Amino acid sequence: MTEPGISRVLAASLHQAISDLLADRLEFYENWLDSDGMRHGTIGLAALNAVLSFLRREGEAYKDVVQLAGRYAAGWTVEAQGRGKRALLVASPRAVRVRAAIGAARRAVAATHPGCHATARMANGSGVFEVRGSLFCNVRQRASEPLCGFYASLLARLLELHEAGMTARIRGCKAVGDGGCVIEINEVTSAE
Repeated sequence: MTEPGISRVLAASLHQAISDLLADRLEFYENWLDSDGMRHGTIGLAALNAVLSFLRREGEAYKDVVQLAGRYAAGWTVEAQGRGKRALLVASPRAVRVRAAIGAARRAVAATHPGCHATARMANGSGVFEVRGSLFCNVRQRASEPLCGFYASLLARLLELHEAGMTARIRGCKAVGDGGCVIEINEVTSAE
């Protein structure tokens, strides 16, 4: 029986963020995030769980690494759309750009692992983006702070790249005892 794989984008974005922020620890993490596994899409759930477990022990660096990884994943997701689609989206009405960014985020979340998916609800210029089956928030003991920064950063960066004029912030996290990972979406205000 083979283990479900982790998306190449997730593995590569974590690897790149670790390389940028924890360069002296990269060799250690490459025990699980090896180049062959990333290239062939064969990095499994056990390897990713090991990486995340060790990253959480890095203290404040965990938050920085997963947020940067989310930004990388968003950037690579948009690059994969192609120039024509990006140009068309930027020229579209804001509501279309918001829907496109949220749709791209939902597809990116679903691609991370077969058991992970996201839903979104928008009304009156704000909404919620909820992640179920979060790989980052699957912990044995309750965490002291939210662990789903990858998803919030991914969504925030996609909204930014789609010029949607929206922000994304964690409102709830399964790892801290909330019902699920909930990211709040709001219009950018002049104070931000």
